[in-house]
Amino acid sequence: MANNFDTLVTAVIDRIEDGFKKPALWPPNGASLAAITVLAQDYADITTKINIAIGKIGMLCLINMPDFKNDTPVAPTVNGRIHFIIEVGEQPVIWRDNPLTKPTAKSVAQIVAQLLQGWLIPGFQPLRVLSGDFSSGKDKANKERQVYSVNIETLQIFPSVTV
Repeated sequence: MANNFDTLVTAVIDRIEDGFKKPALWPPNGASLAAITVLAQDYADITTKINIAIGKIGMLCLINMPDFKNDTPVAPTVNGRIHFIIEVGEQPVIWRDNPLTKPTAKSVAQIVAQLLQGWLIPGFQPLRVLSGDFSSGKDKANKERQVYSVNIETLQIFPSVTV
């Protein structure tokens, strides 16, 4: 298995999807979160996939492209501090029911943080959840939406390549 950004994103998607299948994660009724779509930002037509997922069930988990900073730019290897954001988005009018038996975007973001904090992907340092940030507003169709951004960090040493 290559230890690159694709490996990282794929592993994170798998971890979240597997975690969402566990009924015990969402109290009060132990409902499964398996219906929530988990996407990576680099899919071919991400806008269409996001619109379908939000329009279908009203909840989406989107992993944004990782970026990195070299902590030791004069070293012969890249000491990469990798950062990425996972956005948990919700349209309450579609997702939530009455009485509330489905988790809010805030609750799902917390579950994502719990699934990923300290989790080890081979070739990377354990993941660290740095923060969760909330934003609300309206989408282009003027529908209410809520988004929680979960900020994640890991480290990896990229070896030098001789060409």
